[in-house]
Amino acid sequence: MPRRIASVISLVCLALICLATPNCGSSSRSSATTPYDVVGNWQFTASTNSGSVGYLGGIDSQGTSLFFAPALNGSGMVVNPSAFIGDTWELPTITGASSFSGTSTLYAAPGTQLPSGGTSQTLSSQGTVASDSSISVTNSSGTFTLTSATPFTGTVKALSGVTTGVLNGETGPGPWQLAFSQASSGGQSMSFNTSGVATCSVAGTFTQVGSGNVFDVSMTFSDFCGLASGTSFSGLGFESDTDYFGYNAAQAGTYLYADVLAPGSPAFVMEIY
Repeated sequence: MPRRIASVISLVCLALICLATPNCGSSSRSSATTPYDVVGNWQFTASTNSGSVGYLGGIDSQGTSLFFAPALNGSGMVVNPSAFIGDTWELPTITGASSFSGTSTLYAAPGTQLPSGGTSQTLSSQGTVASDSSISVTNSSGTFTLTSATPFTGTVKALSGVTTGVLNGETGPGPWQLAFSQASSGGQSMSFNTSGVATCSVAGTFTQVGSGNVFDVSMTFSDFCGLASGTSFSGLGFESDTDYFGYNAAQAGTYLYADVLAPGSPAFVMEIY
């Protein structure tokens, strides 16, 4: 067989093999068939007229994306302007698909207003998931990039025994003495309720998402809490090494945070230690 004909046949055979082989000739990832794994802890820094503001939070398996602005500096975070401490960003649903869009809402901490006025601001947003550790979001305030975060260096473990829970920015009931126990649902999920006598009581659950440091949070206030008694609020939680609001004098230990959306009221953050 002439050499030129043999070469052509070889190239044709290679082309057929490549067609039968997934991702042949390309190292790119098809987000249409294999979404990125975005469940976990994330952080980002947003630019404002008051300076840079760092936010820390997470994304769960349903794409819920909640982040709050701590008061104290954590690993890789900026020192936040006081006007934004305790504020919460609710980003669009982020499931791991290569792109997403929706609304982002910035909620002022309880008892405060946003620097622009009011207790909340909603913006149209769109974003791109670049990898398992990088997400960009754009709205009328600008563009910021989410990067993976590690707020807790230990092994995630359900809290047990009596703890102290404080709502950031609260001027009413609390702090609470909260009794925690590991939930029967498995993993490091946990449930809690008010321990002892309290003017206002609260109970709820932290349900671990997979085996990581993200929890789906549900809590219900009762009696005279001023937070729609009997209504269940939901949000996201995670464990941390850091006392982000200084309620425990920045002592070393394990801290549990719940970033909670309160229908008809501002979002709030509860620190538990």
